[in-house]
Amino acid sequence: MESLLKYHRKKKKLTQRRLSELTGISQSYISRMENKKFKHSPTLTQIILLADILEIDQLILSEFFLEKEREHLKNTKKYNKKAVKTLSRDFLKEYKNKD
Repeated sequence: MESLLKYHRKKKKLTQRRLSELTGISQSYISRMENKKFKHSPTLTQIILLADILEIDQLILSEFFLEKEREHLKNTKKYNKKAVKTLSRDFLKEYKNKD
């Protein structure tokens, strides 16, 4: 399924390169945003700029990026729980071996 950003960019008949020129956002970052491969969401200024150029409601576009942030936090929580369990287990093993 095409991302919201990519759909609206194509609808406006803009290439990633042209959107980059219009926004000052690098083409590679636009590509990562479209494919949800970005590490950090764009700034509020960038979201407003993209929304204006692509004629997307700013709140809808913000929600698109917030969903990615939620996914990241969810994965981080899972990772942290697993890391804590592993560290706790390793600590207990070492503690038991000291005796």
